[in-house]
Amino acid sequence: MIAALIITTGTGLYFFTEDDASSSIILSDGMIERTYEWSYSSQKYSLMLAMPLADYCLAKSIARGTITLQSYTSYIDEEANCIAALANALKASAGTHDLAAFVLAFVQSIQYQTDIEGTGYTEYPKYPVETLADKKGDCEDVVSLYVSLLRCLGYDAVMIFIPTGSNTGHMAAGVKGNYNGGEIVENATYHYAECTAKGWRIGEVPSAIPFGTEGTKILRGEK
Repeated sequence: MIAALIITTGTGLYFFTEDDASSSIILSDGMIERTYEWSYSSQKYSLMLAMPLADYCLAKSIARGTITLQSYTSYIDEEANCIAALANALKASAGTHDLAAFVLAFVQSIQYQTDIEGTGYTEYPKYPVETLADKKGDCEDVVSLYVSLLRCLGYDAVMIFIPTGSNTGHMAAGVKGNYNGGEIVENATYHYAECTAKGWRIGEVPSAIPFGTEGTKILRGEK
């Protein structure tokens, strides 16, 4: 049996259990409905989120402008309606589990997709509502989503940029808390959180990621 939730932005939270969660649809009343499934601690979870189509369209209409390292933090949006609703639902569903780790498992379930594949642009950072509606995104998209959710829940969380080549890089999250490994310090100690693949725990760094090498930067943005 899959533990599941239905949440509708701005209208409340409803619990249910269901063996086969419904597929994603766009509702006729102007709401985008999406269903997500993930696993944590050997338990399967399902969550249905409904978001106003207008919120998605507004985010899509905002010009991306010139992309810089610091500009990625502009897409962190812990005050978005969909983030508040989703954060509260995840907190209710997590029970006694570590909340930041539980939320990470949810974010890791978002399908990885390059910007070229998804948008046709070489670089196109998404707002959290776009990532949630598309159910796809690249590293900075899922990191922006994760940091937005954690900040909404009261955590100190940041983006971490790791250079992987002369003109390439990887984005991860940093979480302040009682974790081990993957440490980076700037006014506080943050632990690496890999958001693009399932199964990685807070503090675990994939061997292919040159975390901590020269050029690794904490991107904090406005809080």
